[in-house]
Amino acid sequence: QSKTQLPKGAPVQAASIAAAAELSSLRLLQLKECLKEYGVTEYGRFCNHKESLVELLLKVESAVPLVGRWQYGKPPNRKSYQIRRLTSGFLKWEGPHSRGGMLSGILEDDDGWFVAQLTTNQNETMGSIRLRHGPKWNEIISNFRSHMMSEWGSNIVAERVGEEEPLRRPNFEESESEEEDNILTDISELSAQEVKLCLKEYGVTKFNDVETREQLVAMLEKVEDSLPLLGTWQHGRHTKQYEIQQTEDGQLLWEGPHIFGGTLVGVLYEDADWLRAELFTCKEESEQVGSVKISHGPDWHEMTLKFMPSNSDQWGDDIVAKRSSKEQTPRRPKPLPAIRDLADLDCDEFMESQYWESLEVLSQALRVEHAALPPLERRAKSWARSVAFAQMTLGMRGIPMKGGAEQGNFVIWVLGATCEVEVSLAE
Repeated sequence: QSKTQLPKGAPVQAASIAAAAELSSLRLLQLKECLKEYGVTEYGRFCNHKESLVELLLKVESAVPLVGRWQYGKPPNRKSYQIRRLTSGFLKWEGPHSRGGMLSGILEDDDGWFVAQLTTNQNETMGSIRLRHGPKWNEIISNFRSHMMSEWGSNIVAERVGEEEPLRRPNFEESESEEEDNILTDISELSAQEVKLCLKEYGVTKFNDVETREQLVAMLEKVEDSLPLLGTWQHGRHTKQYEIQQTEDGQLLWEGPHIFGGTLVGVLYEDADWLRAELFTCKEESEQVGSVKISHGPDWHEMTLKFMPSNSDQWGDDIVAKRSSKEQTPRRPKPLPAIRDLADLDCDEFMESQYWESLEVLSQALRVEHAALPPLERRAKSWARSVAFAQMTLGMRGIPMKGGAEQGNFVIWVLGATCEVEVSLAE
């Protein structure tokens, strides 16, 4: 790397130190209002953590002097690049390539520099750029490094085009209600029962191997960390779609199309900086056909993934998929102050809770028995099992399933039904 030493931007550091003292007195909703003023609306796992929101807002405000359009070079061949803020709070660099076309990359703080790996519109890596404020407030000094080189290039000084973006913070009235903030309780303040309620809010209802409160808290943190990945993602001209779902035991399930037709599924697990799943076909006798790795980013509404067939040990090229469904953000249910453990529950409530949880245990045992049935018999009984499972799942969440009556039938909607199977069974 270049040995050039540049003075760090003292004004940015001073602004950050001064801001930290002010931000610590703001409430969660006020911090979010501040972030919204800068166009930051996606907090992901930061949503319920005040310290993380303060850190994110400090990061956004310290980078305010970098946002905008910058020009460099001598007239009449001056060129320009732009640094803009994404809805996630990250900075994105966009500028021209010397051989034509445009490059872009997400800037990350690296020991006083903002560094980005630059790629073309075809996702081809061309090199890296690093930049920081110069001695003058309206200047940025940057260096480019080709992907074929090990050292940074010479200093390039760029000047701001237009006015600097001002710091913007709303004026909050002292009389503002704090009622909304109360629902965003810190995980450390929740009892084991309340953590379970939070997990059930996200659809996690199975705690078979989780016994202690610490394990439940770790499970909740893992579930909320993975929320930005949940949903439908698509890429390519033919808009291939991939689905990531939360399972009832808190795992992530990947589902996507097979190149030869049909669907592939796999449970994601941590593998270094990626999440990985071994992919299996959805057939009577499933077979492993390969693996997939995914990572959130580079943009907040993007996901990077790559595949490896089972007959190879080489991963394919990175594929960037974009979100096509609404993001799920953390929102814990309002804690019940009177419920700190099972002893405080109303007797009828407690009995009801125990009833549905015992049925859940029974359901797990019946699942094994159901899977062992011959294919035709298993298929014939699957509709009744589905209704019973739905009643048990809703019951655990305090939602009773009504039975049918002469005046109001109990209607079952079967999604993805086929004439050969579901309609035939119904007849």
